[in-house]
Amino acid sequence: MSFVVFDVETTGLQPRFDQILQFAAVRADANLQAIDRIDLRIRLMPHIVPSPTALQVNGTDIAAILASAVPSHYECVCKIAAQLRAWSPAVFLGYNSIRFDEEFLRQALYTCLHPAFLTNTNGNARADILNLARATAVLAPSALRIPEEEGRPCFRLEALARANGFAGGAAHDAGNDVDAALHVCRIVAENAPDLWSRFLRFAQRRVAAEFVSDEDVFVFFDQVGSIHSTHIVASLGASPTRSNLHFCIDLKADIAALAAMDAAALAEALAAPARPVRRLRLNTAPLLIPLYEASPQTLDGETEDEYCARARAVRDDPEFVARLIAAALSCERVFEDSPHVEEQIYSGEFPSVDETALMQRFHAVEWPHRRDVAAQLTDPRNRALAIRLLYLERPDLLPVGQRIRMSEAIQQRRRGEAQSQPACLTVQGALAELDELRARSGDDVQQSRLNELEIYLKSLLQPSAYAG
Repeated sequence: MSFVVFDVETTGLQPRFDQILQFAAVRADANLQAIDRIDLRIRLMPHIVPSPTALQVNGTDIAAILASAVPSHYECVCKIAAQLRAWSPAVFLGYNSIRFDEEFLRQALYTCLHPAFLTNTNGNARADILNLARATAVLAPSALRIPEEEGRPCFRLEALARANGFAGGAAHDAGNDVDAALHVCRIVAENAPDLWSRFLRFAQRRVAAEFVSDEDVFVFFDQVGSIHSTHIVASLGASPTRSNLHFCIDLKADIAALAAMDAAALAEALAAPARPVRRLRLNTAPLLIPLYEASPQTLDGETEDEYCARARAVRDDPEFVARLIAAALSCERVFEDSPHVEEQIYSGEFPSVDETALMQRFHAVEWPHRRDVAAQLTDPRNRALAIRLLYLERPDLLPVGQRIRMSEAIQQRRRGEAQSQPACLTVQGALAELDELRARSGDDVQQSRLNELEIYLKSLLQPSAYAG
């Protein structure tokens, strides 16, 4: 088994409307020893307005991401896709990756016409080291030293890695962060091998599904936002529309009170912070533990038999189970269809065999032939993305009128004046953010960076800022 630990630095926090500026990954062997790596800096795309806060955090000068010598986003994503395929099959790991880095990677692959779900298909699996660290703090507290900030446990990667002996470079450099994350993995694997093994086991969706099917009652190490907690649960069943999503009843909840509620009260109870029904996503490497391995603290004074009896009582009432699932579904967030291609990554069907072949052909032929390939794509998302790639990489291959329209659309989006304005950062929003940073910063070097960024942002308001 090999591992790929990856990290990204970005223009902001929105995977759909920001972009990767640096991508780094290290391939490690079964003993977690690095055997290969990739580290790429990426040029800023013209339709992306970078967040001044994000650039301050990752120490990026605006001139460095505008330089023509820096490879384009499309060039780098093609290199990333090729390298990750060459390293597959593997377990893909990152620190807070499933919620952040992986969404940026998927988005980059999608917008560049590569298979978006590379990390969890074709024999690959994925898991999140942040979840591992937080689970270790609860389930094997002596295995990993957890630093504190203001009297609270701190799980920032830099602080955690250094507290456990990592002596690498500065944080928020993707190359350094993958080394720090790999170091944390080594510490847990050495000091808590059983937990490390379980972490890897459930990185495979199939294994997680089999476990949930086989175990009547189990322990679920759950996360809601930044809060992690341990729950004894029984599965109620899968969502009828999302097979990877299971609803589980918390067996420490007041089940009799839930059973007495009507539909409205039940939905309200399930939306409350206590969450008597937990959401278990099988494809996010959940940490699951058999009931017989539960600690006395987790059992909370009750026996395994008592929890099993409670689970049987719930399952023996199919009408109650159906009402619980219906109430849980009513609490699910509903996403409306977006007119913006960036937000359509999870819309529609997976590419057909013929569509996939055309996407591969788009990358294989010379640029002058790619416009013809783009016209043959049947998925409107892929056609739109292919035309955007032509505009970004070889605008000379598009008709002048089309180039002008696309350039004007970019300018309107950056100014926040598009007819259907997406939820992206605008120039005015970035300038307001920059003013806040300037007011808080007394560092001359930082002030100089902010001044250069301000000049760039204001240039985007000029009609001639980007003509394609």
